[in-house]
Amino acid sequence: MDQPLTLQTGTGANATAGVLKGKKDREVWIDYAKSIGIVSVIVAHMALANALALNFIYTFIMPLFFLISGYLYKRKDTFGLAVGKDVKRLLLPYVYFYIISYAYWFVVIYSKHKNQFPGSFAQAGVIKPMLGMLIGVGYETDFSISINHPLWFLMALFFVKVIYSALEGIAKDNKVTIGVGVLVLFVLVWLLRTNGYHIWFSIDSALVALPFFYLGVVIKSAGIIKTWFKNNVLNLACFIVLTAATILVGKYNGSPDVNTATWGNNVFLYFAGGLVGTFMIFTLCFLFEKWPNRLILFISANTLVLMCIQSILKSISIAILKAGHFALPAKLNFMQAAVLTTLIVVLSLPVMYLIDKYLPFLAGASKAKTKAEPVSVSK
Repeated sequence: MDQPLTLQTGTGANATAGVLKGKKDREVWIDYAKSIGIVSVIVAHMALANALALNFIYTFIMPLFFLISGYLYKRKDTFGLAVGKDVKRLLLPYVYFYIISYAYWFVVIYSKHKNQFPGSFAQAGVIKPMLGMLIGVGYETDFSISINHPLWFLMALFFVKVIYSALEGIAKDNKVTIGVGVLVLFVLVWLLRTNGYHIWFSIDSALVALPFFYLGVVIKSAGIIKTWFKNNVLNLACFIVLTAATILVGKYNGSPDVNTATWGNNVFLYFAGGLVGTFMIFTLCFLFEKWPNRLILFISANTLVLMCIQSILKSISIAILKAGHFALPAKLNFMQAAVLTTLIVVLSLPVMYLIDKYLPFLAGASKAKTKAEPVSVSK
């Protein structure tokens, strides 16, 4: 079954139980990779005092997500049917969580800090946030406000899948021809961005991420991932080397930001760092392949929800810490970031459970699907 990066095929609880009850064909390393990835995203959205640490995280987080999405991609439907399913799985959750985020923002932030938002009530409180939802980007423009920045990922992943599926149909599933198409589209977005142009609906972000999605598809179709990572001693050694390499790339390339379709200081370092950093995470995750963990599997099955609610939970967590006389500075050290991240994840667990059990449509899931389908190791 086509299983997008963050979307469970049944419910999170069922997905977790299914693996722990012995469904051995699930690739547990992917669950670890997704969980590490989403926690890294939470940390990346904090103002870290250590710029090198921030560069390190940004080097791999989005390439990791999009490459895994490609790895999990399987084409079984016609183009139109596939697009329809992804509208339900990605665009509708985008709309649902944006509206939820807007309600929180309006009551908790805008109504209490109107002076921070120039313009009339209609303009700053309604029109700009709604335009932010419609244009589908994770940053502010002259005429829009993004209420929940991380939601851009859903929009970008939707267009990555639409574009790849279109290329797949045009090229009749010839991977070389598809690769040429991916390269041409990247050159196009590179020309647009170097001349200062953006494409709404996070389409420019999708084109910057598309090469990693394509590589994920190629790696999966080649069936070589298990061969590469079957030796744990070698995995550990590779993890150490790849971590050092990712730190080095981050030092020289800065922080690439797929949200704004920027690749740091050098486009070649963007690709090199993305690949090196992604395989750094893979080597780490294969060390735990034989040890499924209930918490890891639950977070993995509900990554979409955590991606969408992290901004709200960050605001709530900061308020809780402040009430407990643990006010955070503008720039966080590692300990402060760890405390805030832990609190966000802890607060997310009951929210993910409730959505998973009672409101699965928010995450694009159907109530009719009550049995999880594991990710298959082989076709």
